[in-house]
Parts: sequence; structure tokens; C-alpha cells
Amino acid sequence: MAQKVELRFEGVDEVEAQRLARLLKDDLLDEVEGISAEISKDRADTMDFGATLVLVLGTRVAVEIAKAVGDFLRRHSGAKLNISADGAVIAQGLDSKDAAKIASAFAERFKAN
Repeated sequence: MAQKVELRFEGVDEVEAQRLARLLKDDLLDEVEGISAEISKDRADTMDFGATLVLVLGTRVAVEIAKAVGDFLRRHSGAKLNISADGAVIAQGLDSKDAAKIASAFAERFKAN
């Protein structure tokens, strides 16, 4: 069963969040097979390109995504990420030191569904 997970960078302006979301999307599409990744706008009434990365994935790739996200955060020091699903935040303020929390957030999400 496919799951939808949203990734959003915090603590940066909208332009930087958009840049980081695009870079992470490219990394994930290069490193993880079997996912769909799209950039989504938070508000339909703005002209921005969106800064929320929406992933649609199956259970089998959750570990690969957690690793790729952790690697991305290590390369982009200072970036902080929120992970949400079904409108609920499942992990907040993750940074390069939080590889275990990233893996746990994805594992818990897929165990519950």
C-alpha cells in the first residue's frame, strides 16, 4: 500500500525552503527506486513554486528514504526538517544529528499503516 509523507524545511525563508526541497527531491529520485516525489505549494493563492516535498512510497523503501534524507541533511548543515503524514507532524526539527529519529519516524509511520 502506498503512503504519502510530507517533508518541509523549517527555520529558513521560503526561497531557501524551495531550494532545499528541490535538492532533496532530486537526491531521493536518484537514490531510491519506487517513489514518487513532487513539490507542493502550501497555499494555492500564492505565485511561489512550493516548498513542501510530497513523497508517495511503499513500505519497502522507507529505510532507503530515511538513509537518503539523513545523508542530505549531513550535506546541508543547518537545515531542519519536519515530517508529516495525514496532516499530523510525526517528526519535527530534524537535522543532521537525527538519523535515528528520521529512521524511527518513517518506521513508525509504516508500522501503523
